[in-house]
Amino acid sequence: MEDEEKKLIQAVIDEVNNQFIKAVAEGRNLKFEDVKAIADGRILTGSQAKEKGLVDELGGLQEAIELSARMAGIEGKPEVIYPEKKALSFWKTVFGESISKDFTELFSGFRVMYLTSKPD
Repeated sequence: MEDEEKKLIQAVIDEVNNQFIKAVAEGRNLKFEDVKAIADGRILTGSQAKEKGLVDELGGLQEAIELSARMAGIEGKPEVIYPEKKALSFWKTVFGESISKDFTELFSGFRVMYLTSKPD
């Protein structure tokens, strides 16, 4: 990669990062400089993020569902509709995702038929 290309890509990364920092600062009512000091690519645990003011509460999926329902004014237990889980195919299980697609394409339309004849 040429130096000019590296500079162009870095400029885009810097701009996107600044947009992210600005959005977090505005959304969390924090100073831009304070968020910039945190947003350097580090991975934080939930408790570290809470300590730094980046999250309000810690919890899992069920807590998120309950909070969302309260915020939406849903009374009682919210009904959650989950997407249908796709069963793993034999090919995907044995060979992985990429080879599975190749096998699927290779055998699409392939049919096994049994022909019988009536005895005379």
